[in-house]
Amino acid sequence: MKKYAVIVVGGGPGGYVSAIRLDQFKIDVAVFEKERLGGVCLNHGCIPTKSMVKVAELFAEINEADNFGIEVKNPKINYLSVFNRKNEIVDKLVSGIEFIFKKRNIPIYNENILQIEKRDNEYLIKTDKSEYSADHIILAT
Repeated sequence: MKKYAVIVVGGGPGGYVSAIRLDQFKIDVAVFEKERLGGVCLNHGCIPTKSMVKVAELFAEINEADNFGIEVKNPKINYLSVFNRKNEIVDKLVSGIEFIFKKRNIPIYNENILQIEKRDNEYLIKTDKSEYSADHIILAT
């Protein structure tokens, strides 16, 4: 059973920042995240949405370009390119966080936590793959 000083449950903005900060203070930490680091905001919500909104805004401006003396004939949206751009942006940002974790040797476990149990002065974490223990837990889900 692997033991850590702190286990962070959730790899979103609260979780990954906490883990990096703990590591900066030389505190032994690991992160449990079912998907990729970055959480919902980075992977599915805020960032992907902003990339799509930018395309919509730019398309609207192009359609009004003639008001500024610029002729643009029949602009079209290539949805495959739009989605590929969105995925590239997300991948670049998530890869940056993953690089920091790799560089600092912070373990990331892509496991489902089934149970957290308090035992004396430590926590026992049971996943679908193994068991871990920690002195402290941060719930950042």
